[in-house]
Amino acid sequence: MGALTADFDFAARPAACALPSLLVLRVTGEDAATWLQGQVTQDIRPATGEHAVYALFTNVRGKIMADAWIRAISPETFLVAVPESARAEL
Repeated sequence: MGALTADFDFAARPAACALPSLLVLRVTGEDAATWLQGQVTQDIRPATGEHAVYALFTNVRGKIMADAWIRAISPETFLVAVPESARAEL
């Protein structure tokens, strides 16, 4: 899995990727890391202020609901970027 760094400039590389409209969720609280870890398929411990981890949200049967990039802002605050189209599913 690759990491999305804070200094990556998408505007400078418009042909490199097409970004969907993103919905950014803020997950906070003293149990935010534990709760979020239980919701996604990837270990979120490598998520930092500089690096995001790529993960999938799945339902209880394992069906993919959305893919996401997750960054830790602090030990108790995470930003989760998901496609806007996943809003209702999540």
